[in-house]
Amino acid sequence: MKQKKILGYTCRKAVTKINSNTIEIWYTGDLKISGGPSALGQNLGLVLEIERNKNSLITATSIKKVKKNQYCGYH
Repeated sequence: MKQKKILGYTCRKAVTKINSNTIEIWYTGDLKISGGPSALGQNLGLVLEIERNKNSLITATSIKKVKKNQYCGYH
C-alpha cells in the first residue's frame, strides 16, 4: 500500500473514480478522528489531501484542535 507523510502523519492513499474523474485521497488514521474538506474519504480517517485528475489539489496546511461544537473551516 502506498504511503507518504503529510504534516508529519503517515497517510495512506485511496483512489476512486466518479464519472470521468480520478480522485486520489490521502488519509490518516493516526489521530483517531474522521473528517476532511469534502464527504470523500471521511469513513477512512482524517483526509489531509485530495487530488482530482492530477490538476486540482487540496492539501491540509495545519491541524488545530477546536472546542466541541465550534466551527472549523477549510481555506
